[in-house]
Amino acid sequence: MEPTTDIFEFFRDLNVFKRNRKRFELKVVAVLLYAFGLSLRKTSRFFWVLSERVSKSSVLGGVGEEG
Repeated sequence: MEPTTDIFEFFRDLNVFKRNRKRFELKVVAVLLYAFGLSLRKTSRFFWVLSERVSKSSVLGGVGEEG
C-alpha cells in the first residue's frame, strides 16, 4: 500500500467497515474522535449536535471494526 495523506482513502483501503447504514465519512470521523480520547458518549453526542443520529453502540461498532 502506498503512503497517502487522505485519511478517507486510507480507511477505504483498509476496508474495515462491514455495513453501510451510515455515511463512510461519519464512521471515519467517529473512529478518529474516539482514538483521540473522546468517550463513546461524547462522540455520539457530537454527531447528535450535527443532526446525525448516531448511538454509542454504533460508535463502538465502528471502533471495534477498526481496532
